[in-house]
This record gives sequence, structure tokens and C-alpha cells, in this order.
Amino acid sequence: MPCQKWRRLLRRLIQQRLVQQWKNDVGLRAGRDALAKHLQTMPEFQTLTGEFDPDLFRARLRQEQMNENMFLARLGDDLGARA
Repeated sequence: MPCQKWRRLLRRLIQQRLVQQWKNDVGLRAGRDALAKHLQTMPEFQTLTGEFDPDLFRARLRQEQMNENMFLARLGDDLGARA
């Protein structure tokens, strides 16, 4: 049984990677507007009242040694993978 779970997991990971590669090949990515909209819903960048905080966003990026373009590119890849 555990072997079957690992095979299913591996198959799903391979499929996700193939879909991501295909999207990269054809240039399919989430648009800037979609990224901005999604970014504002991410809890890690929101205040206690649920509002997007650009200062918190920039501070978290600095902690991760990323700039905004790097983060948005990665987010676009992630969202594209889920599309």
C-alpha cells in the first residue's frame, strides 16, 4: 500500500511539472493584474484587520532577500501552475 501512495504522489508531481513546463514553453503566465489581486489576499502581507500592507510586504521580501520583481515572477509561476 505505501508503495502505491508514493507512485501516485510521484505521478502527480511529474504531471504538475510537465504542465508547468508546457506553460513556460507557450508563455502562459498569470497577468500582472491577477498577481496584484492575489497578492492583496495573501494573509502574510495583511494587517490584523485583513488589509494589504505594502510596508509589511516589502519587509517580508527583505527578510527573504528578494525584491518585488523576483517575488512576483515566482508568484506568477505558482499561479500559472495552478491554472
